[in-house]
Amino acid sequence: MVADEVRSLSNRTQDSTQEIAQTVDNLQRVVGQSVTLMEEACSQADGDIGSVLAMGDELQNIVDSVQRVSDRLAQIATAAEQQAATADEVSGNIQQVDQAAGQLLDGAQAVSSAAEQLRLGSERAGAEYRALHPRLKPGKDCRGRHDPRRRAPGISGLLSPINGL
Repeated sequence: MVADEVRSLSNRTQDSTQEIAQTVDNLQRVVGQSVTLMEEACSQADGDIGSVLAMGDELQNIVDSVQRVSDRLAQIATAAEQQAATADEVSGNIQQVDQAAGQLLDGAQAVSSAAEQLRLGSERAGAEYRALHPRLKPGKDCRGRHDPRRRAPGISGLLSPINGL
């Protein structure tokens, strides 16, 4: 009986040893697969890190581009404000020129009217002068001789009879 028990114990030990060997083989295979999966995951993580870094660079490029566009828009807005201010100033200057032109036109009309009145007054004064002194001629005395003291009356000479009226 002891021999049977030893044989049975030996068989069980052998079976247990085989089970342990299979378990160790399975564990080694699972550990190998785990190592392979971990290596693949590390490799994938390295690739993902590269992709994330590249995306970070691209995002920075986009941020830089947006900043440049924003700066340009600010410059354009400033230029537009300056142009609007210049346009307002030009508009004000045009209005001033228009007012000055209107005043000049009014002044020119007044000068034209005054000149016409002077012309008419001069004609009347000349007619009255000739009527009063028919023999007197500019630059001649009453006998018709040349007299340098008597010159043709200027505008003030023509107006003096009018002023005396």
